Amino acid sequence: RSASGSHSDSMHAGPPTERSTAAVGAPEEPFAMPPMEDALMHHLHNKVVHLPIVLAPVALLLLLMERSRPGAGSAAPWLIGAASLAGWIAFFAGRAQAGAFDDGPKEWLVGMHQSWGTAAAIALSAWAALALWPPARRRLWLAGMIATAVVFAAAFYGGLVAHG
Repeated sequence: RSASGSHSDSMHAGPPTERSTAAVGAPEEPFAMPPMEDALMHHLHNKVVHLPIVLAPVALLLLLMERSRPGAGSAAPWLIGAASLAGWIAFFAGRAQAGAFDDGPKEWLVGMHQSWGTAAAIALSAWAALALWPPARRRLWLAGMIATAVVFAAAFYGGLVAHG
């Protein structure tokens, strides 16, 4: 919890606003970069979660292009697999971070985000499994639309948690 009583520090490291202890008008110290491993691993969910948000719609776009341009979707199964893997990493990393919101005003919102995030990881896994099954290839874009929509719903609630 920040000094203001909000949980914003737990999910989003933004500029020091009401948390600042500097006197009004006094210059603040420059940001000190933490060690790279700490910077990468701290709040891992907030970093990894962007991968499925980007990879799922790109894979879907390639699959849709495949319908008029044969071969355009050849990379889609790889992107879907990467999105699924990143989705599960984000899921477990998010569960590790969720406790920071217990008993806070955003606890219910984190629960909603967690439910959609779970559904997104499952939908991405199902899409990845279908991508490995040759008979599903013709309609893989349909599973992609569903999985991408679920990813976007989870992202919406996650955005509210972090920035809302």
